[in-house]
Amino acid sequence: MMFGSINSSGAIIDGIEKGEANDILLPNQSGRVQKVAVDIGGSLAKVVYLTSGPHSEGGRLHFTAFETDNVEKCATFIRSLLRTSETRGGGGRHGTDSLSDTEDAAADTAPVVVATGGGAHRFRDLLQRELGAEIRIEDEMESLTAGLNFLMREVADEVFTYSEDRPMQFVTTAAGDMFPYMLVNIGSGVSIIKVTGEGAYERISGTSLGGGTLWGLLHLLTGVQSFDAMLEMTKSGDNTKVDMMVGDIYGSNYDKIGLKATNIAATMAGVYRKSLGKQYSDADIARSLLYMVSNNIGQIAYLNAQLHGIRRIYFGGYFIRGHPLTMHTLSYAINFWSKGEMSALFLRHEGFLGATGAFFVDEQKQQRDTATVVSSSAASSPVSGSLLPEDLPREAAIRLSSSASEGPAAAVSPDLPGLRLPQRRRSSRKRQSAGPIASSHSQTPQPSQSQSQLQGPPRPRNDDSGTGTRTRTRTRTGGGSESRRSKAYSFTENFSITETIADDSISSLGMLDRQPAKLLALPQLVNTTADPYQPDTVDLSKNPEQQEYWITAMERNTRGMLDLADNGALANVDEAMRRKMTSFVALYSSHLCRLRERPLAYGPMSVRALLGLREQCLHEVGLEDIFAQVKSRETDAALMALPRMVEQTDRISNIAERLQVLVHNVLAGNMFDWGATDLRDGLADGSLDFEKARQKITWQPQFDNTSEFVEAVVGDSGSGSGSGSDSESGSDISRPRYRKAVVFVDNSGADVCLGVLPFARFLVSTVRSKVILAPNSRPALNDVTERELNDIVSRAARVDDVIARAVSSKQLVVCGTGSGGPCLDLRKLDERLVRHCRNADLVVIVGMGRAIHSNYRAKFTCDSLKLAVFKNKMAADAAHASIYDGLSLYVPSGN
Repeated sequence: MMFGSINSSGAIIDGIEKGEANDILLPNQSGRVQKVAVDIGGSLAKVVYLTSGPHSEGGRLHFTAFETDNVEKCATFIRSLLRTSETRGGGGRHGTDSLSDTEDAAADTAPVVVATGGGAHRFRDLLQRELGAEIRIEDEMESLTAGLNFLMREVADEVFTYSEDRPMQFVTTAAGDMFPYMLVNIGSGVSIIKVTGEGAYERISGTSLGGGTLWGLLHLLTGVQSFDAMLEMTKSGDNTKVDMMVGDIYGSNYDKIGLKATNIAATMAGVYRKSLGKQYSDADIARSLLYMVSNNIGQIAYLNAQLHGIRRIYFGGYFIRGHPLTMHTLSYAINFWSKGEMSALFLRHEGFLGATGAFFVDEQKQQRDTATVVSSSAASSPVSGSLLPEDLPREAAIRLSSSASEGPAAAVSPDLPGLRLPQRRRSSRKRQSAGPIASSHSQTPQPSQSQSQLQGPPRPRNDDSGTGTRTRTRTRTGGGSESRRSKAYSFTENFSITETIADDSISSLGMLDRQPAKLLALPQLVNTTADPYQPDTVDLSKNPEQQEYWITAMERNTRGMLDLADNGALANVDEAMRRKMTSFVALYSSHLCRLRERPLAYGPMSVRALLGLREQCLHEVGLEDIFAQVKSRETDAALMALPRMVEQTDRISNIAERLQVLVHNVLAGNMFDWGATDLRDGLADGSLDFEKARQKITWQPQFDNTSEFVEAVVGDSGSGSGSGSDSESGSDISRPRYRKAVVFVDNSGADVCLGVLPFARFLVSTVRSKVILAPNSRPALNDVTERELNDIVSRAARVDDVIARAVSSKQLVVCGTGSGGPCLDLRKLDERLVRHCRNADLVVIVGMGRAIHSNYRAKFTCDSLKLAVFKNKMAADAAHASIYDGLSLYVPSGN
């Protein structure tokens, strides 16, 4: 069985297969455990640990928990992870691996476990004895707030409100509006923390009536042993059989003071009044006590928020555990006392704030002790990981934790004006800038003369990004240095394998996959608290009809992919790949079944989420790029047709007419989409060619204002004549409107080669714009990747002088988005692309996944153009379009 990337198959416990004993061995685990953090509270010990594969730049955060009374089991679990890591070639490194230096530490370094919470002190000796590891203790409050800040920044749809009539309404807060807030952490007791900035926090209140109170009282009164069993009891309980209600006193509502007859007047006070004749069970007692504890916490939280002028109250701690009744009660209390003006805010990873925060607080401290910022032109934020918010307003300085403020004066980050970073101390490492970022096409090794002009060049040995590498020099004691990448990371949630906090939790937790790049928002994206960006066009969880349609469509599409493999359409399908395909179908189908029963289990359901989950499942079973050969074959054919396509459009002397044709050709190319079920047969048998695709598209005025875009681009030059290739400058427009355009591209083959490339060629030559082509960084169906697009542009440059000059002068650049799905979240783009996009004054988004399923309503501070075809009937119906209607939507800035 796999738990994330931990392989527990063949688990042996002290020599007994799947028995109960003191030790756990994981003989088939190959992922290396890099670091373990544990938050030991009075009731539960929560564990967060990072694993990575042997050759992976990424990694994965996992979450699990144990009862504190069984802390020895927790220690045994951690020991098994550390021993497995050592056995699998981790050396003695274990928990000392940092997010940025996973390859560097000496092999004899002792393992380290980061601990926080009260139990970290109580059980420190036990952990050291059982684990044979250094135990680093992190402050509990600092860890809690750092964990919450991390999750709010990094995990999409982390925060939600809850009530019985409106379950799980997800809330988005712009990064610049995160603070101040109040965190109510409910463990055995309750701590209330006011947070006003990064590392700026204060415990302002608390109460001894918390989860431990409920646990203890229920154990005394009912004899139940486990917290899960107690929460299960509350489901069937009726507190009115135990509590004294307002109606028991007044006989009806007390309208004068706003109390309903169903309000609780006195907890458990109904049991002693014989005249009420109340008969009750253990379940009734459980529900009454849950209401008592939750209502008490909710009222204290609201009063503290009022006292300190805070509008946002987050509830965390393992007490909540995604339990609907608990969340409903807390929400009711906040809503009641605030008279409907405030809402209780909950977190999907609520129980793991402390452990997650301790993990990254320790990471930050280790980096602070081992690195020094030496160059004001460093290509990435000096602090890796995700503790430093990249998208706060530029004028805002960040207060780090008190430990971060010790030492020399702060240094100003070159990438974040206004962000002040503490200078590192005791450093033996220096960071070195690699210089300006540019596409590496021009440095790509050239093929021998015997190779075809259109044959792909050899892959670059050291950089598959197409945008250069960032290096730093690590100086070793005794002389010498080694150059390697400096890294910054972000995390995305992966639901291919999930866990739940508790059996009846309303949501599931995915693993957090570490991305080998910092992910930031597109600078031109409008995303404020008043006008929040929502990538998804349709929230399927609110539309049962569309929800069922899309789940069924995904099931059909998945079986269709298996049929393609069986029919040989994917080429070179051997028995191993067939087994993986079968495993993928089983895994993805199981998720679809769960989502059919619990639509909000993985956050808000959307087409983007379903498509992204499909890619995660493919990668989880080892199918990284099943359409690789299909893409290669279609790209070869499209590149052969490129010179003729360019010649045809260049012969159009009227510039406005030429641009209109080029725009429409982008949509024709976008019809070559293996993700569109209705088009797959034509693609498989080769019956769909470019001209047929163009003729298949219909144009409706409500979805097509290409003429407005053309007018904006060419202006008074629209009737002029000339070719985009007949002059050195290639410009026929007197006053070019756009200086820099970023084009988010879609599919390989005809889409990018015959649609996007000629369009980009027009922009660089005739409009004199710099163009950044932004493909996926990782494979998804037949979407083109950064590596593939670098190859395509290089090959196109050999047969077209305009493209060759644009590549040589760096007017045409390829840079990956940082994503690996058919849709696009513009809040999470590779930081290299974000740098390229600074000062861009035109955003172009191509494809149904990127411009219809997502970003259909996205707003920008500059002009934008969305180009796609409605290739799905349900998507078309949602927009009041018809299938194969073209979308060419130009929106000037400010509209």
